[in-house]
Amino acid sequence: MHAGCGSATIGMFASQRRGLVDEAEVVDDRNACVVSDHHAGKAIEWPPAGIRIVGHRTSPGRYFKVANPGSGWDGTDLEVPLRILGELNPANRAQPGPTLQMATTTGEKFGYYVLDEALEPQAV
Repeated sequence: MHAGCGSATIGMFASQRRGLVDEAEVVDDRNACVVSDHHAGKAIEWPPAGIRIVGHRTSPGRYFKVANPGSGWDGTDLEVPLRILGELNPANRAQPGPTLQMATTTGEKFGYYVLDEALEPQAV
């Protein structure tokens, strides 16, 4: 069952993720979202971890055009969700150690990562 777009999923589940991961992203065929930048994340004072995604930012935490349509993650052409990550560098507050959860709106596909010393996400 499709719970809604990435933004709706972040809005519904942000408080359940807080304290479990440092950043959460939802990959969707319509948009992708970053919880710390999203209105739901700001409402619960979720601190940014410096993890950003590519795409066209349409509103806080919401990005369109992160991938093409396909049969991968949630109707996109993504087989590896890390492809949507933007540049991770200290200027964006990125540092080694933060945890990142990436999931589809249904939770059918998900990944859990930790940024290593080179700011490369490593699957856990």
